[in-house]
Amino acid sequence: MLNIVICDDSEIICQYLSEKLQEYFKQLYKDVNIQIFTSSNEFLKYKDISNIDLIFLDIEIDEKSGIDIAKNFQDNNTSIVFISAYKDYALDLFKLRPLDFLVKPIKIEKLNDVLDRFVKTLDEKSYCFKYKIKNNIFFEDINNILFFESMGRKIKIVTKESENIFYGNLKSINQELYKFNFIQTHNSFLVNKKYITKITNTELFIKYNLRVPISRSNKDSILK
Repeated sequence: MLNIVICDDSEIICQYLSEKLQEYFKQLYKDVNIQIFTSSNEFLKYKDISNIDLIFLDIEIDEKSGIDIAKNFQDNNTSIVFISAYKDYALDLFKLRPLDFLVKPIKIEKLNDVLDRFVKTLDEKSYCFKYKIKNNIFFEDINNILFFESMGRKIKIVTKESENIFYGNLKSINQELYKFNFIQTHNSFLVNKKYITKITNTELFIKYNLRVPISRSNKDSILK
């Protein structure tokens, strides 16, 4: 069961989104529980905030903006889609890393595109990378992986909590994880894009005060 929240002061938009979401997920045979809130105060009384899979947030909902509300989700895996009648919020939204930004009136093609990418993130959340050390097999949630570093015939895997070294090939790992938004910055480094915080001409900065080199051959593709 997917838990989806719509938070917008327009009841018309709320009903429109609710109907389209039900139609979309019915085609995928996925059950959804949709909650509708038309004010920030009403939503902030909602106690199951940690169990929300996807939320549609009106930026100009009332005296408390959708951006303020979204800060409650920075430490969990809720996918955020902002809604607004205006387009000039890109910089404010960047730090919150939303799934997307929908401009009113909402076009069904754009909404379906957002939902397609949301379904892809569900696959990411359930995917584990498998590797072997001696006779032990380890499984790592790909959302916990920061980067891989090639060390000759060995690979160092760096996660949010630890590091491990195993025998492997960076090329084959790249082929396995490319669809999950990992990017090769250098012949020896494969990085999870969700943790990138800064890019310079020679280095890529990763959350938790880490950095990896950028090769000249990969620089253009990384910037793109």
